[in-house]
Amino acid sequence: MNSCNNKSEKGDYKRTIPICNDLYIEVYRTFGSGAFGSDLVDDYLTDSTNFRLRIGSYDEYYGSIYYHCEKESITIEKREKSDTNVMHTTEIKIYNLRKLKALQNISKLEIETISDKYLFTNK
Repeated sequence: MNSCNNKSEKGDYKRTIPICNDLYIEVYRTFGSGAFGSDLVDDYLTDSTNFRLRIGSYDEYYGSIYYHCEKESITIEKREKSDTNVMHTTEIKIYNLRKLKALQNISKLEIETISDKYLFTNK
């Protein structure tokens, strides 16, 4: 793996996490700091059949992404540690699950970050 974060390449696969409503988070390491720090990772939201969506990157030590499922939507909350080691929400997006499934992009080689047209709201 090279040391550059290329958004068209997912990086090294780390794990798949089931979250809800037959949805999963695939986690890929896009930059490894080795013994000198934590890893930079990318999260991808997928149903493994219809769509794969790049949610974003974060440093595993300083940040995280939380997923809250509803019947017709999923809320994604990005959090980062402050200088005082307190986690703060920095971004919230709500996606319509029906629109995500209509993407039919699961077999495409290049996965792009989705536009806001799939959001209910961007707070």
